[in-house]
Order: sequence, then C-alpha cells, then structure tokens
Amino acid sequence: MITVPRDVRVFAPNAFSPDGNGLNEDFIVEGVDWTTTSFQFDVFDRWGEVIYSQTSGQPRWNGFVNGVPAMNDVYVWRLKVREVCGYDEQTILRHVTVVR
Repeated sequence: MITVPRDVRVFAPNAFSPDGNGLNEDFIVEGVDWTTTSFQFDVFDRWGEVIYSQTSGQPRWNGFVNGVPAMNDVYVWRLKVREVCGYDEQTILRHVTVVR
C-alpha cells in the first residue's frame, strides 16, 4: 500500500501594490489540487474584521475596502477549499502586505 499525503498547494505573493501603475495591482491566489468552484476566500484587517469575501471565480482582491483604497498594512487572508480528488476541505491561513 502506498500512502499519498493530502496536500493542497497554494501560490500567493506576500505583498502587492494596488497603486494604479498597472503592475501587481491585484492579489491573486493560485494553486493546484483544489477546485475554484467551491471555496471561501476572506481578507481580514488587523482587528479581525472581514473586509473582503469571495466564493466564486479566481480568488483575488483588488486592495480596496468598500470602494476606498486599503491602507498600507498587513492583512490576514483565509482560503477554505475542497480538494479535487476527494471531499476533504482544507483551510489555508496566511498574510499579505499592501504597499502603495
């Protein structure tokens, strides 16, 4: 018997610069072994308030909060995804820095 560990691979930068220059404008989460048809993507401010939430499409955040540019700060993000080959759900918790 061969045991294959269940591992959802996620690729995301730890900083982005939504400053309007056309480079690195959106924070985009990519990965393999998980499906984009069933996920929950949330971004939190330093007080734990959800400032952005998404459940379909490509997980991404444009660096705005209620139509206003987010401050230069570190934000925590959480991605709950379902594995492609199974029914297990994984939760990834990391941070991203907004640099303007």
